[in-house]
Amino acid sequence: MTELRSSVAPWREVEVELTAEVSHASPYAAVEVWADFACGAQVLRRPAFWDGGDRWRLRFAAPHAGEWEWVSGANVDDPGLAGRAGTVACVERAGETGVRAFEHGFWRMSPSGRQLVHADGTPALMVADTAWALPWRATPEQVEVYARDRRAKGFNAVLLMTVQPDMRAVGPRDRTADEGFDVAFEDLPDGRLLVLNPEYFDRFDVLVDVLVAHDLVPVLQPVFHGFGWKGLDVAGTVVPDEDYTRYCRYLVARYGARPAVYLVGADGSGEESQVAAGGEEVHAWDAYGQPTGIHYRPHATNHAHQDADWLDFQSCQTGHEAEHLPERVADMRRNTPAKGVLNLEPTYENTCEQGRATGWWQGHEAWSNLCAGARWESVTARPACGSGVFTPASRATRTASSARTQDGARRWTTRGRRTSVWSAGSSATSRSVAWNPTGRARSAAGGSACPAGSCCSTATAPGP
Repeated sequence: MTELRSSVAPWREVEVELTAEVSHASPYAAVEVWADFACGAQVLRRPAFWDGGDRWRLRFAAPHAGEWEWVSGANVDDPGLAGRAGTVACVERAGETGVRAFEHGFWRMSPSGRQLVHADGTPALMVADTAWALPWRATPEQVEVYARDRRAKGFNAVLLMTVQPDMRAVGPRDRTADEGFDVAFEDLPDGRLLVLNPEYFDRFDVLVDVLVAHDLVPVLQPVFHGFGWKGLDVAGTVVPDEDYTRYCRYLVARYGARPAVYLVGADGSGEESQVAAGGEEVHAWDAYGQPTGIHYRPHATNHAHQDADWLDFQSCQTGHEAEHLPERVADMRRNTPAKGVLNLEPTYENTCEQGRATGWWQGHEAWSNLCAGARWESVTARPACGSGVFTPASRATRTASSARTQDGARRWTTRGRRTSVWSAGSSATSRSVAWNPTGRARSAAGGSACPAGSCCSTATAPGP
């Protein structure tokens, strides 16, 4: 079979559907499908993902113009999945898209291991907002309002729990209902990730599309290791390593041909076995070298797997007592080999008491962390809504044998969102200051346009 995709621009996702000709008892858990995309001497391997029934999908983004010929492979004897072939024709297109990843390539680490750059070397400053529950609580209409508002305030990334992680969470299976949530894995309450719900990810696709269209990069966290949504026993520390790695590979397959950051550990010690297993899996299957890292709980050592090839950044958490603790960032920066460092979770605005960590506290926090060596920085805004600014730039590029390029989507509740901005705001209208890569300070003012009832930060931030 030959599939010709003409007039596809660089860094734009193209999708190929494969149809199984053999029935498979456990398509998600037991069947692996992939394709090698070749242009000249360059070969990029992309995993496929099961999308229900007899359907598998390949998603690919060509990093440069050319004829990309592909051939699929599988770990099963199925002529519908293995041995299929085709061509993706990628051609340059003039004009701005409004999405920096499409114009300059996906994010990656700089040769120093400290900074964030686009694939073409253009410096980047990540200003991330944390909408943890968006994948399983938000509607497309709400995400459209949210994304438009956050982009207008200068945000360019969003941290997401890709699944509702609490094993004992109960509520309507309805993201529009009070206490309701959508379900990604039917067996997550049992501490497993085997029974995947494709319809959940179809809905998530739509939300991710909205975010990317507004130049917001999804930061994908597989399954939380710490507090979770309501503190009701997270699955991240319980699921077997093989379940966790399989899901990490699924995320790379489904969303890795779009701009992404992978947060394989979150709110834990970083030493959980799932973290290293997931990091290694992302590293093996991500053809574009997009950043992968760990976010820690308060008072952790913040240096797990420091020498791992798969690790690009370390993120500390300084707690919610309104203390400025930039020395934790400085300590992380001293660790070798060099990685990106940031404080992804300082004190939330108004946590525990009105007025805590409000006003310029957030700007002070961001600046002090930056002076301490952070280039992936975070500042908080509103209770349970943290924040972070992040200037990462390339993990060592890989050859085709390791599947790396040599070029370069209803409501937010409870844990809500953290805001990755340097904010100076604390109410419906606020003012914030950020420093772009050239070092010039800029400021902006604005108000919240988030959906009613959502846990949304009111901080504003200019773009990088």
